[in-house]
Order: sequence, then structure tokens, then C-alpha cells
Amino acid sequence: MHVALAPGESLLPGVARDVDALFEDRGTAAVVLPLAPVERTRVARAAARLMRAWDARYQHDQTFFAVGARVAFRAPPSLRPPPAAPPWTSAAAAPALAFALDAGQRVRALRAPSVATPVADDLHAWLAWARAEGAAWGPLARADPRFARVAPVLSRAAWWRHNVLHAHRRVGEVAQAARRLDPGATFLHVLREAAWTRSAAAAYARG
Repeated sequence: MHVALAPGESLLPGVARDVDALFEDRGTAAVVLPLAPVERTRVARAAARLMRAWDARYQHDQTFFAVGARVAFRAPPSLRPPPAAPPWTSAAAAPALAFALDAGQRVRALRAPSVATPVADDLHAWLAWARAEGAAWGPLARADPRFARVAPVLSRAAWWRHNVLHAHRRVGEVAQAARRLDPGATFLHVLREAAWTRSAAAAYARG
């Protein structure tokens, strides 16, 4: 099993065993591991609620868009990630996941939070993580249309529509996913969307 974790991250107890069990199926190439913010601050607790509700919608079997997650591969991926993508980002994992799916292999996803992470220790960490993820997706989206289709914003005009004109939709997204109003999680959702999409659009424009 090969997992690229960001600094300060670790697998939660039992996760390695669960991943090994999925890899007993030789057709499984990778397993998506949802992030679990360490809940030592109010920001981290709100982020954990957001990720359990909203991010979980993207963490499913047969995906290459492993947002809010790390990925365990059976072996180190042979495909090189985009130069701008640190190895633990979802953009770095996306080409190898897409290749596995094209080859008829399976991508599985654990449902429970699996990787303890400091990405939400405070607002600075939260925004830095969002910007890094978005900056990594921009060049990937430019290189291959399939990756552009999952990026919600790749231009300044689209950023304005998504984050200003349609900002009210972020409230509805969190409320629908969490099945209740959650101001803290909604605030973090709005911030992350704005930071992620701005970085993605800027990196996409640079090529």
C-alpha cells in the first residue's frame, strides 16, 4: 500500500487494515481515504462537520475527483502528477485514478473519516490548503478536458458568478448536505470555494 500524506497527517486506527482488506480484491487499484480534521479548535470542528456532510458526496467508488481526501494505491503510481501538484493533493492522484478506471480497474472509497489532518487547525491553514488544491487542479484542467469538467470555475468571470452572484447557493448546499443550518460549516464552505476556485482559475490561465 502506498499513501502520500501531507506533513502532520496520519492514518486513523484501523484504516490500514480496512484498506488491506479492499486490496485483497486484485481488481482494486486504489482506495479513497476521507480527511478528518483534528478537532482541537472551533474552526477544525466546523470543518469536520462540513467534510462529513459536503465532501462525502464526492468520496465514492469509481471516482478520480478525490476532493477532501487522500488516496491509497496498491503500488506507487507510475503516472507522474502535474509539476505544480504536491504528491498528496487530489490533483496529483487524479491522473492515476483516471488511468486505473480506463483500464477497467476499481477505485473504492472508505466512508468513515480516515486521515487525521491539520488542514483546518485555523483559518490560515484552511485557506492555504484550499489554495494549494486549487492551484494544483488548474494545470491539470488545462491539460485534459475530463479534469476541466469537474472544476467548477476556470475563469475570472466564472469566479465572480460562482462566489459572488451565486454565493447564496453555498448556504443551501451545506444545509442540504448536513440536513440542518450550520453557520460555521457554511462560512468555511464559502471561504474554501472562493480560495480554491480563484487559485484554480489563476493557474489555469497561466497554463
